[in-house]
Amino acid sequence: MANLTYTYESRTFLGQVILDVSTNRNRLKMLHDKLFSHELSKIKAGTEVAVNIKIRKPKRTEQQNRYYWLYLSLIAQETGHDEDELHEAFKRKFLKKGRKQVMGEDVVTTASTTSLSVSGFIDYILNIEKLTGILAPDTKEFGLAPLK
Repeated sequence: MANLTYTYESRTFLGQVILDVSTNRNRLKMLHDKLFSHELSKIKAGTEVAVNIKIRKPKRTEQQNRYYWLYLSLIAQETGHDEDELHEAFKRKFLKKGRKQVMGEDVVTTASTTSLSVSGFIDYILNIEKLTGILAPDTKEFGLAPLK
């Protein structure tokens, strides 16, 4: 049998996981069912397909970013550290991904704060508040939901 090399042609369709009350199991409901059915009808029966499910999570907003850097500046005023030092220290403390070897040295890897979901960002701010004892500013000025 010859080794096959595959190429992929892909299409993206949005769906939502819903609970089917008749079976008490989750199922996928396509948000644009007619378009999905139309595109599916173009594929020859028996064709193998790969299905990739990506969970959509809202990312941190620009308002949250401005809020974060304001909060870092308030902490900097209290502690004498600059915002960049604080940013790196908090990432290492709260956003650790793991460790890896880089050029023979053990390095801590961290997630980016820009990749945080909205709820992940709130947890991150609350962790910083708890660690520093410095209250985060009111979120109303930034059009954000309360932290607590």
